[in-house]
Amino acid sequence: MKKSLLLLPFGVALAQPVIEPNFADRLFPYITYGEVWGGTPAMLKDVAIPNVLVVYGSKEDPEVVAQAGKIAFYLGQWAEDVGFGAEEVKQSKIPPLLVSDAQLKNLQWKNIIVVGTNNDVVKELGLTFEKPTIKMVERDGKKILVVGGANKEQTIQSARYLADVRLNFKAGAYRTFFSFVALR
Repeated sequence: MKKSLLLLPFGVALAQPVIEPNFADRLFPYITYGEVWGGTPAMLKDVAIPNVLVVYGSKEDPEVVAQAGKIAFYLGQWAEDVGFGAEEVKQSKIPPLLVSDAQLKNLQWKNIIVVGTNNDVVKELGLTFEKPTIKMVERDGKKILVVGGANKEQTIQSARYLADVRLNFKAGAYRTFFSFVALR
């Protein structure tokens, strides 16, 4: 695969990490569409809601955790609703979007984005990285997108790519497209 550089605003170049399998960063099910606030006058159908949890290692470097937060932020910008309703609010059960690997053990999940290599998920999968990489793995019907690298800098490079290039683009493109459609 030919290595390419992407130019971000203000002329900052960002090298694309290795993506395994090809286009996994584009095809991963980041969001889904569903009904929110059912049983109330505010009920809406076909609302974009997050379809993943963003996971970081509880012993991960703070800079990597910050990148995980940035990925969660852009995912939140892309989604239209958090995906909970009146019952969850009554019970104070707001679903999480950003969790540590220790918290993940107590949650039901289908798809996760794991940021960093210093966590239980990467250890259980037995993954190692030689360069900045975004790798999708399927296990037990669950999709796992691992964002990693051989060291902290490479992991941050991969996470920045996913946040700044992939998710920020999708969030902006969807908002722009739907704003254009609404105007027509």
